[in-house]
Amino acid sequence: MILKLCGRKLARLFDGPELPTSHAELNVYPVYSKTGRRYIAKVSPGGGLETSLLLQAKKLRENGTLEDACLPILVHHCYHHMSSTNLLVMEYCEHGTLEKLIVANGTVPMHRQHIAKILRGVATALFFLHS
Repeated sequence: MILKLCGRKLARLFDGPELPTSHAELNVYPVYSKTGRRYIAKVSPGGGLETSLLLQAKKLRENGTLEDACLPILVHHCYHHMSSTNLLVMEYCEHGTLEKLIVANGTVPMHRQHIAKILRGVATALFFLHS
């Protein structure tokens, strides 16, 4: 149901394959902006921690307080209250999940400054959540 309702909103912003009609068909699928940039649309249960954190990160980024956190950017969010389900549109991460990257390479080669930037973002997020 959320895919039908939010799909119309999404179609105005993004081009992509026909949206699945049920949650069982697919949970994550690619969509493309009108300019051709690739994004990921994800169906997520309402009240989940993932959605809360992404919405908080988006709010902090918009306020300019979390500029350097390495989090996927939430581009669009649609909530369907009848099914308590979220439709999230996020930036596309080219290398897949971190788990797949580690399995494929054995390690994730990163520069120390990049690791420090990620840890600073995590520490800032933890500080925000606990304050």
